[in-house]
Amino acid sequence: AFSFAAPEKASDIQYIIEQLGYACEKYEGAGYDHIGVNIYPNTQSGSYVKELKNTVEEKAAGKQMIISNVKCPWKDSEGKASITTQTKSIYDYLQATIDEKNAGGLIYDDADFVGAWDSFFDENGQAMSSLAIFAYAQGNQVDVSSYKDPWEYGGDTGLKDQKVTIKKVKGMSESSIRGMDISSYLALKKAGVKYHDYEGNETPLLKVLHDNGINYIRIRIWNDPFNADGETYGGGGNDVSTGVEIAKEAAQYDMKVLLDFHYSDFWAEPAVQLIPKAWKKDVNNTEKMCSDVYDFTKESIQKFKDGGANIGMVQVGNEITNGLLGIYSNRDKGESFNVIWGDKKKSTEVNKYLKAGIKAVRECTPQALVALHLETPNVWKYKTIMNTWKRDNVDYDVLGSSYYPFWSIAAKANTPKTLKDVQTLAASYGKMFAVFETSWVNSLNDGDGTPNSIGDSTSTGAYEVGPQGQVNELTDLYDTVLSQDNGLGTFYWEGAWIPVKAGWTNWEYNKQIADQYGTGWASKGALGYFPDSKMYYKGKAAWGGTSWDNQALFDINGYPLQSLKFYKDSVSKGKEQIIAL
Repeated sequence: AFSFAAPEKASDIQYIIEQLGYACEKYEGAGYDHIGVNIYPNTQSGSYVKELKNTVEEKAAGKQMIISNVKCPWKDSEGKASITTQTKSIYDYLQATIDEKNAGGLIYDDADFVGAWDSFFDENGQAMSSLAIFAYAQGNQVDVSSYKDPWEYGGDTGLKDQKVTIKKVKGMSESSIRGMDISSYLALKKAGVKYHDYEGNETPLLKVLHDNGINYIRIRIWNDPFNADGETYGGGGNDVSTGVEIAKEAAQYDMKVLLDFHYSDFWAEPAVQLIPKAWKKDVNNTEKMCSDVYDFTKESIQKFKDGGANIGMVQVGNEITNGLLGIYSNRDKGESFNVIWGDKKKSTEVNKYLKAGIKAVRECTPQALVALHLETPNVWKYKTIMNTWKRDNVDYDVLGSSYYPFWSIAAKANTPKTLKDVQTLAASYGKMFAVFETSWVNSLNDGDGTPNSIGDSTSTGAYEVGPQGQVNELTDLYDTVLSQDNGLGTFYWEGAWIPVKAGWTNWEYNKQIADQYGTGWASKGALGYFPDSKMYYKGKAAWGGTSWDNQALFDINGYPLQSLKFYKDSVSKGKEQIIAL
């Protein structure tokens, strides 16, 4: 065979045939059987190939023409290609080369290049259905169910088999906080979600976590996450009774718990801090609101104690950078945190609420550490807020921070340097320090039909995407936090929040289950309480499944990723006692 790049015009193959003929006369033994042509799908169509074949049949009698090299895209930057177009292109090329005179066929280049835009295997090494075209072209029927996109249909994504390298963290002791927030766990469990160990055996989630080094569980607490009809708002439906059930199971594995009081009926975060429905009547009565906070905190902690929870820390408020209990700056409108903390009257009122919650903690569980939680490390911002706490004698032990390296990239806010700086700041106030929320992506794919918080449009350049990237992010994080004497450790946020039914084609099912059990980040029951700007995206319902499934330390079917082993394999020394400065 002789192989050539496709000529600009199909008819030009005649010139090549003529030259090969001359070569055969001049150079004895230079005969050939096949003419191969390298085809480029963006410029040469099936009709072009058919003209090549017809010319070879006419001008090179007895010779065969094949496509000696071709690659057809299944994805491109503009989204024009697909598995369907890849399959059709291959079929058209095969058909164009074959007739009674020409056996034809093609040789596909780089077919096994995992994740390439024109191979037959996706980023996880999963064969795509287009591969079966070679069987179909011969009249053979093939079961392509095993070729289906695992993210689409809920198959094995290959993530659980990806190897990682885990290094010992110099400051990581057995007593360092190696925590995880699993607040959605009970809702998922009730909905039938299963977890597995590394041998593939179905195993309780808490046991899998314990066996892999997790020693602390964080549980969010909402006052009343249900509407007037008793429908859950979603997000795990984390009322006190739900939290107690999770804490009971954690106690079976000697895990401590961090109680995360949101003082809201649903998500409390920098952009929204809504007052619980039952407290709205007291909104203009600061003293009554303080009483509400105190009573709810104390009664809730007592329920956890009665349930046998090992309460190691209590968080009074969640990500309160912009305020608390309805007194908060509107970040969606561009308002600064200073609208609250730079205003003495407003900051004093917020601090009264904090002090009421802290008083309840100190009285009901004096052995527990009291923590206050801000987000996005920023020394100036943290110092401004902490100065108001110092001014108003707010009594706390631990400064907590959220730390997500894929957010605030332009401001370079979530980096080891900024984290170190705010930890140093905490030490200067005599406070211990911990990261209460962090995570990293195992993939950019969606596994349940609800768009993920972090996808292709988000900057993920800080670390590689995948289990090794998760390990690298955690390694840098612990190296930073444990390098100073006041560092306690970190909590991974919702590391087990996986789909109820894996596969984005199961979106409608996951949405229905979310409305029933609260397994999604929100359910339709939250309409009327949570802002419509959160519940809808471009006029369409945004609630339903988890928006965090690609940041879990489990795959979408509940099998642990190798990155989960970080919490056990990174420990470098025995127990230590960590104290405030």
